[in-house]
Amino acid sequence: MPGPVQRMRGQGGVATPQPLLAPNWFLGLVPRQYWNVKKEPYIYELDFSTTPLGNGGPSIAANATVSATVQVQQDSHFLCTQIVALVTTTDNLTLVYGNGATGPSQKLITVVDAGPNQPVSNVAIPLDNIAGSGQQPSWLGLPKLFEKGGGIGVTLQNLNTTTAHTVRLSFWGIRIYWDKGA
Repeated sequence: MPGPVQRMRGQGGVATPQPLLAPNWFLGLVPRQYWNVKKEPYIYELDFSTTPLGNGGPSIAANATVSATVQVQQDSHFLCTQIVALVTTTDNLTLVYGNGATGPSQKLITVVDAGPNQPVSNVAIPLDNIAGSGQQPSWLGLPKLFEKGGGIGVTLQNLNTTTAHTVRLSFWGIRIYWDKGA
């Protein structure tokens, strides 16, 4: 399938290449080589809970650090555009962080592209700085492409020294079927 045509402008017969703009805001998020392939919305879930609803590990004990990885499927890349977090007490009755909570998450997070084992930040950062709530998701300034068969690795540190918490992370984005036409 031929690629997009680049417009040319110039003066005096000299053509000057102009940048090719995405046809809409959505495709502006997607790397250009994937504009003409099948795409669909998708959510990967990673739960740190004593009763996992998705996949992941146990809840985060007071003053502890835990790690887990969610596998990106083999048939498509995943372009992560948003991260959503819900932090509760381990009985799921008290909201610690999310829409309606009044305090900070008390968590540090490190996100790693597990395929090449490349972190997306130079240090662990407050969960509040990268993850929003279901009602107010946090858009990533630059969407992150996780390649097929790789994974999204997460390390969470509970800064609360007295209470264990359950953390549910949702990675919202776009599955890109790199080998299927649009």
